[in-house]
Amino acid sequence: DIDDIEKAARIVLEELVTIDAKTKKLTFGIPKLAQYSSTEAYSLFQDGRHLAALNHILEDKAFRAALSGKGYFIIAIDEAEKCAPALARLFRQVTTKAQLNGIGNIRFVFAGVSPFVDVMIKEDPGVMRFIYETIELKPFLPEESRELLDTKFSAVVASTIDTGNPINVDPAVVDRIVQLSGGHPHLLQ
Repeated sequence: DIDDIEKAARIVLEELVTIDAKTKKLTFGIPKLAQYSSTEAYSLFQDGRHLAALNHILEDKAFRAALSGKGYFIIAIDEAEKCAPALARLFRQVTTKAQLNGIGNIRFVFAGVSPFVDVMIKEDPGVMRFIYETIELKPFLPEESRELLDTKFSAVVASTIDTGNPINVDPAVVDRIVQLSGGHPHLLQ
């Protein structure tokens, strides 16, 4: 149900902030690395102005100073295909504002099922200038798929030994998964 930029900003903020209703502060960042608290961002967030709250934090001089020299601040979003148009608008807004304010160390990492990048570009062709690299996972070879599944199933089997209810995995199950998935990483998962 993330179908607009405000909802996309809210979901990012909900993962990256701590809201303290008592002090009316919104604290953003990573403790002991780069952290920023703001009553104004709290007010914007409470008013439903999530994009404004996110931009307020990212543009604040104190937060930028805390990030300075510490590498990149990465906003990672999985399952981007579920809300690609809203993410395209959020991505464009935040990266454009960051660029205009001389903030060079904020990055987005999106993961999802193709063709979500194409959907983002269709929504806003300008996001293409902010996409530095795309990585497409190709299907695994059958032996790579078996090795991955054997490793994962071995861990599951080992974890059941202490429970008193050990399980076994029929090798035919692994072969069937390899066959059905075609080695596609998402399906193997």
